[in-house]
Amino acid sequence: MAERSEESKTPKSPSRDRWIKIGFVLVLAAAGIAVYCFQRRDLHIEGWGDNLAAALNQARTENRMVVVFFASSPPSDTALTIARRRIPKPDNKEALKAGNFIPVVASLKDALDSDLAKQYKLKTLPTLMVLRPNGTERNRHEGMIGEVDFRQNFLERPSK
Repeated sequence: MAERSEESKTPKSPSRDRWIKIGFVLVLAAAGIAVYCFQRRDLHIEGWGDNLAAALNQARTENRMVVVFFASSPPSDTALTIARRRIPKPDNKEALKAGNFIPVVASLKDALDSDLAKQYKLKTLPTLMVLRPNGTERNRHEGMIGEVDFRQNFLERPSK
């Protein structure tokens, strides 16, 4: 009798288990690809442009300064931290508006080998720079910057 009860149990279908495993692997692969693509997209800061030449033309016309955030493409962790956690703070947005700055992100595909990096003598990325209406450098900060430093020491004080 014991033999019959074990024989009467229906074994799991090996093909069903196999499809479950394949489905699980596909879901993991899709999630990994989505994370990779999300991390590799270009840098974007709300309210900031992405065309430096147009920003400089506008600056000359309107006699305004330009704040440029130079970053590699794809952006580094440091650049992402600055763009997502430092610059978008409400006080920083107000300081940009109060200073009548034109903010722009310059994503450098060839990083420090690009013509733009050579033109502005960039030594490291990310680099923040304030440009006068004529396009010359007024102020520069290389690497990580804090929320308050961005506003008080970078935007408000010209370099010497």
